[in-house]
Amino acid sequence: MKKSIFILAAAAIVTSCSDQDTLKKDLQNDNGMAISFTTFTEYLTRGDVENSDTTYKWVFFTHHDDFQVWGYKNTSSNAVFNADSVAVTVNQSDPSKYDYTYSPLRFWDKAATKYEFYAAAPKDNAGWNFVEPTNEDQKNGYFETSSTLTPSNLAATPADSYAESFKGVTDVDKMIAEPASVAYASFNRPVQLNFIHILSRLNVTIKKADNLATQIVKLKKFEVKNLNGSGNFSESTAATQSGNNNRWSGQGTPITYSATTSGDTAALFKIQQTPYYIIESLVIPQDAAIENIALDGKAKNVESVDYVAIENAEKPYFVITYVIWDGTEGHDAEEFTAYYNLATVFTAASPATLKFNEGWQNTLNITLQPNQIEFCAEVAAWADRDRAGQNDPAGVEKTIE
Repeated sequence: MKKSIFILAAAAIVTSCSDQDTLKKDLQNDNGMAISFTTFTEYLTRGDVENSDTTYKWVFFTHHDDFQVWGYKNTSSNAVFNADSVAVTVNQSDPSKYDYTYSPLRFWDKAATKYEFYAAAPKDNAGWNFVEPTNEDQKNGYFETSSTLTPSNLAATPADSYAESFKGVTDVDKMIAEPASVAYASFNRPVQLNFIHILSRLNVTIKKADNLATQIVKLKKFEVKNLNGSGNFSESTAATQSGNNNRWSGQGTPITYSATTSGDTAALFKIQQTPYYIIESLVIPQDAAIENIALDGKAKNVESVDYVAIENAEKPYFVITYVIWDGTEGHDAEEFTAYYNLATVFTAASPATLKFNEGWQNTLNITLQPNQIEFCAEVAAWADRDRAGQNDPAGVEKTIE
């Protein structure tokens, strides 16, 4: 979901993402054909995918350096690939080539008629628990994991470009691959693994409107509060292409997503007329509910609507503080602060719960567009003196002899 909001008068203010990896390399040796891994970066149209309707278009190596893989053949109940002993490492050997390696090698069994593969990334710091398939066709295996976010912000330094990868940051962008079935006829072809994100994502951009072109506008604080920062994932619950967060439970521990700039006013981030990303962070899939919050954050009752004091707010909201200055020496910068319930902002036309679905992102585009205080004036006419309770617009006549 994408949402653009204009902050008017004293304040103002989504899409889904995907990942791709293919396995395309034939290795032959005297002992038979090894199961091997490499990249293939064509656009692949997603069919019966787990949680999104986008296409696979991103190189796996952009996101992670390795993944765990589980594999089964229909001639044995024992795993061919078991993540406890085998993990696949990815290296970039040149700008257009990626090498996937693992040890010990595994080879196609020509006595089998099909294989089933499962994969999850990354192999470290993800806490994957794989529940092995139990049915005859080996198709009911699934992943479990838990996540706790810090949260990391890809836009800690504001930027005008979208950052697709969380590679190398503290928060782990966990991914699972669609289960891949390989029939006997395809044993001499690459095994293709297509990965999806199982976390959600929040992006926030900010810019100033044209009416502030000559003003210096700086961001002092931007925080999203009360989003839960931990949760438990189980792939045993079905996902849909329409997007949901049903596979996540136990969300708790509210955290703060911050774009606050430290330092004095002179060091604050200067807001331009071009939108800049100030938050790009992973989010635990969850529902953000509606709660009545006034712009000033104070408890009140307006037209029979009760507004919660901001210190008592329980649902996700954001606070923004910024300053406007005309740049003239001796003139003071004016500071503005406002509070908004997150769900209400995204669903203003028809207020409803805002969903952070796995594999999807919500993007908030903020435009600062305060209305300038203007003046006009009129002057009252002179009133005629009222004599004895009667208005006498003609005045009093007096003859002087």
